[in-house]
Parts: sequence; structure tokens; C-alpha cells
Amino acid sequence: MIFAYHADLSNASHFAKQSKLKGLGSVQYPNGYWRQWGGLARGWPAKDRWNGEPSIELDRFDKVSQGEPVWLMGYSDGAEMASYIATRRSEQVLGVVSYAGRMRYPVMTFKKFPVLILWNKNDKRQKWDAAVHVEETYDAMGHNVVSLVVGNDWTHWGGWDPYANLIIEEWMKNV
Repeated sequence: MIFAYHADLSNASHFAKQSKLKGLGSVQYPNGYWRQWGGLARGWPAKDRWNGEPSIELDRFDKVSQGEPVWLMGYSDGAEMASYIATRRSEQVLGVVSYAGRMRYPVMTFKKFPVLILWNKNDKRQKWDAAVHVEETYDAMGHNVVSLVVGNDWTHWGGWDPYANLIIEEWMKNV
């Protein structure tokens, strides 16, 4: 099962049409809204219920995944959501695809999993310290990290390039 998280200014329906991830298997497209996901992705420790209760997104994830192994994927803030879920449910994670995502907090996982980091060719955000931090953080925690640039002319706002699915499919087969 794949959980695919949309960018903060998108929604599940639009992301499903744009990403065309259905070709990779059974895909769940959780639907969030920008204030919720953008806020959670940008400040998850403060938003998570540290009193032992899962955040709303973790609760939704738990209900749908039912403890089964999953692939987590996301674009932009959706990639941060995928990393957020991975930090809390690493025992279920087969791998993470962070496409044009950033990470602002350390990744503490119990289980190591492979990570694929993708960027559009003309996405200037890939040069940001916060973007480089994704690779460095996962790598420092002992995850097997592969970082690639999708050979297109898209900027960040172009979104998920369905061509990347060929890269992802090949990566999934080889991890």
C-alpha cells in the first residue's frame, strides 16, 4: 500500500490526477488542507499530541493502514507529512519518497528504511539549506538514501512530474 500526500496548496483529488501513482499499486491519497498540513509539516513536534495520543493524521493513517507495511510518498509539504508519519510509524515503512520536500526536525526511527529524494530540474528550492537537510538527516540516521533530479524543466510550482514514477518504480524494485 502507498500513502501519497499532496502539497499544501493542493488536495487529494488533484494530486491523484497529477501524480498518476495508481500505476505503482494500491494508493491512498489522504486529504488535508494547507493550514493543517503546512502547520503540521512545519512544526510537527508542537502539533503532535505528546501526551500519548496520535495526531489527527497519525490516527487517520493507523485506521487505514491497519499496521500493514506501507510506502510513504509526498510532494512539498506532503513530503514532510510522509517523513512525519515515517518517524512515528517506522516499523511499518517499506520506504519513503520525498519529492521536493523539506524537513525541519530530526528523524528518529526505530527501523531503517530506504529513502528516495527527488527534485524537479529547475526547482530552486533544492539548493535551500532546509532541502539539503532532508538527505543529511536521513543519512545521519543510517537510512539508505538516494537523491536524484528529475530531468524536466519544471519549477517547484509545476508539482509532481508523472515521469518520476518510472524512477520510483525502478527504485522500489531494487530496494
